Amino acid sequence: MFESPVARASFRIDPWPPDYGVSLQTEFDEDSTFQPLVQTDVEPVSWDEGITAPPVDRPRSIVFVDGVQRIDAWGFIDDGERAVEAALASVAVGAVDCTPEGASVVTWRVERLLALAGAREALSMHVAAGARTLEFRPVFSSRNDLSGRAAVNDAVSRRRHEMERRLGEEWLQDERLVVVDGRLSAPSSESAVVGLTKTIHQLYLEDPERRLLPKLGPGQRTPVFRIEYDSRTTRFSWFLRLADARPINHALAGVVRIETPDIGAGAAIRLADLTSACLPAFASRPEHDPRAPQNLLPVGALEKRLRHEMGDQLFIRRAIEDHLMQEVMA
Repeated sequence: MFESPVARASFRIDPWPPDYGVSLQTEFDEDSTFQPLVQTDVEPVSWDEGITAPPVDRPRSIVFVDGVQRIDAWGFIDDGERAVEAALASVAVGAVDCTPEGASVVTWRVERLLALAGAREALSMHVAAGARTLEFRPVFSSRNDLSGRAAVNDAVSRRRHEMERRLGEEWLQDERLVVVDGRLSAPSSESAVVGLTKTIHQLYLEDPERRLLPKLGPGQRTPVFRIEYDSRTTRFSWFLRLADARPINHALAGVVRIETPDIGAGAAIRLADLTSACLPAFASRPEHDPRAPQNLLPVGALEKRLRHEMGDQLFIRRAIEDHLMQEVMA
């Protein structure tokens, strides 16, 4: 007559609109065939509660580096014997410098790509677009586990990340914090540089440390932990909740993962305190950005500028079609 109470699973929404992907991937470490070595005792504090940063002096300059990418036309490279999926794409990266006087986009770069699904020879395409000529340079994915459009998108993303890395390195300077989108691929540096991952693909942590993540309050971070991907690639990392979330959102809404090169435990802890003291002030709000709060306000403004600099997609598409028509009729 009486049944034992059973915990009921509750549905919680992802605050990002579906068009922007998701802020949290559920295929965590458990489904990965590669497991990096994670050391959780880097910082001599308990994992029972989040860390609130002590008062710190804000750097004179905080530079945010990010990029955007766009497929202008899908197609194939066909030599008469084999057709390989390809795309013509536009990529733009830039930096916005935030100082006490204000924020401004200080630099940007745009590249056009002929992205291929696999390694093969291809010539650049030169497309007349109004008074300009757009050069689409060949790039390809080096991943053997991808094919088709997934490989094409990988080629475009890898080139964007490389452009972001190089631009970030140019802005490294004492008394400046550089925040680069995504995971870092830069070598160790004595300058303050971090990579900020907006979408959490991997938690790295196991229980009991993992249990702290949903309990983080606004502006709180986890202790610093060390990730050893291989003998040559080591990162210090921590999770930070930028802002509070609505109770209907999933438990990690508003949480980002931050990493820095292997700069030593003491320096990494100081940098973790610095980011947790400074970055929440830049958190966006849902009325300003669909990917709030992870897509920081300066980054959202930078992305808008970069999309403008890439040019009108419909205009470029028509220029590509005109170029191909002239090529066919020649």
